[in-house]
Amino acid sequence: MTARANFRELIESPGDDFELDRAALLIAAEEYPTLCVESYLKKIDRLAERVDSRLYGDAGPHETLTRMTQVLVEEEGFSGNASQYHDPRNSFLNEVLDRHLGIPITLSTLYLEVARRIGFNLQAVGYPGHFLVKHASSEEEIVVDPFHGGSVLGPEELQSRLNTSFGGRVQHEPKLLRPTSRRMLLFRMLGNLKSIYLRERDSGRALAAVERMLLLAPNTLGELRDRGVLLARLDRPLEAVRELSQYRQSAPDAPDADDVDLLIEQLKTKIGMSN
Repeated sequence: MTARANFRELIESPGDDFELDRAALLIAAEEYPTLCVESYLKKIDRLAERVDSRLYGDAGPHETLTRMTQVLVEEEGFSGNASQYHDPRNSFLNEVLDRHLGIPITLSTLYLEVARRIGFNLQAVGYPGHFLVKHASSEEEIVVDPFHGGSVLGPEELQSRLNTSFGGRVQHEPKLLRPTSRRMLLFRMLGNLKSIYLRERDSGRALAAVERMLLLAPNTLGELRDRGVLLARLDRPLEAVRELSQYRQSAPDAPDADDVDLLIEQLKTKIGMSN
């Protein structure tokens, strides 16, 4: 099967019960057709084994996180690629494992998957502007930033992150640390790729990202619209009309209704369709 077919099969059940690392690698496999998913899964296995070998039966969450950071950051050098943040390679888990560089969401994925292998409770957090992970128990909540060396963040540091991203317009509050599902993590990962490719005016790759976003969340109206717009840019007018018409039926009061209707009419004129 193709990488897309494998991805669809993996995430087709409605819940969150699928392998996050495998799904992320299948996203990458569309860009890297010769990618061997199993070999990269084994790389994560070996990292987890090294962390696990340094833990003892009574190791608490702080000790466990310290050992994870010791292996992943201090020894392996995984770090945030701040100087080339929008390099698409930062969004592909295979490239992160090869280059030891990534963005918050892919480095968080690595932390999550190492933690899963050693039986440690770590959750994804889709924090505004910057993906994080956290360990939550009845006693405490420990928030970790894999992009910045696995640093532990308190409320002041979290507010500082928000100030950097939003210029003081967003205030930290506990609800911003709610866990993010695997499905939404992948959706956001693909959204990052979509933004990069739109910036590069690569409509084909942007469309591929949108199509997989819709596999994860089929009723996302904005992505349904964008699929139609991208099909139009790729000179696939029949498909574009179908997608945009479906969007308009689903969102009759959409704020962009006039613009979408105009595009539909232009496309119909192009292919000689009558209303």
